[in-house]
This record gives sequence, structure tokens and C-alpha cells, in this order.
Amino acid sequence: TGKRERSNKLIFGCDRGGKHKRTDSGTQSASKKCGCPFKIRSTPTNDESGWKIDVKCGLHNHGLPDRLEGHSFIGRLTTDEKQHVADLIKRHVPHRHILLSLQDRDPENVTRITQVYKHKSVIQKEIRGPRSEIQHLFKLIEDAGYVY
Repeated sequence: TGKRERSNKLIFGCDRGGKHKRTDSGTQSASKKCGCPFKIRSTPTNDESGWKIDVKCGLHNHGLPDRLEGHSFIGRLTTDEKQHVADLIKRHVPHRHILLSLQDRDPENVTRITQVYKHKSVIQKEIRGPRSEIQHLFKLIEDAGYVY
């Protein structure tokens, strides 16, 4: 009747590792997965003064990408870019022009248009507060003095 505990460990793997999970819908979809075996496991030392690194497989079965486009961490908006996007959204600039503006400011920027849409959603939620979209609509109608 031993007690099983979760061990504190970190496993680092390649984002192209594993296999593509097929959907039941039958539609074709692309995947960047190629079964890359790269894996590093890290566990705390017994005296908890550091970490023990164990390289399970240090090789990749694919080359380096030409660009980091599509990686969510690299494509994140910086605080300066978030402010720039917020200013352009307030001026009702189309999303594709906002993206072009970001790329003009920094040619190495790999932000995708989905990040612009997501940031707009965050801004709208901040404006709306705890109200639902319908409640916010009624508040705007009331504030503008419309009769309904």
C-alpha cells in the first residue's frame, strides 16, 4: 500500500515530435508533426540544489525552419505592439492593414492576423467589463438616448 506521488520533472520535446491526430470528420488537414525523437528530461537533484539533466535523444529528424512563423511564442505581440494595435483599432483600421503596419515597423515580425483579432477581443472584453454582449449593447443604446 505504497503512496504514489507525482515526481517533479520537466520534459522538453520538439514541437514536431509525436504523430498527427486524425479527426473523425474525414477532412484533410496538414500537420507539422514528423515523429521527431528529440527529448530531454530534467528532474530535481536529491538535495534540491539544482536539476539533473538527462538527454533521452539529442537528435532531430528534420532541419531547422527558415522562419519561425506560426510559433505562438514568437508571434506574440509586445507591449509596444499591443498599444499600436489598440490605437489602430480605435481608428477602425482594417485588421490586414494593422498587420501590414506591424510588419512595416519591424520586418522580422512574424505576428499573424489571428494575434490581431485576439488582441481586439481582449480590448473589447476590457471595455465591456463583466456585462454580456447583449447587456453592453443595451447600455450603449441607453447611453446614446435611443428609445426602445
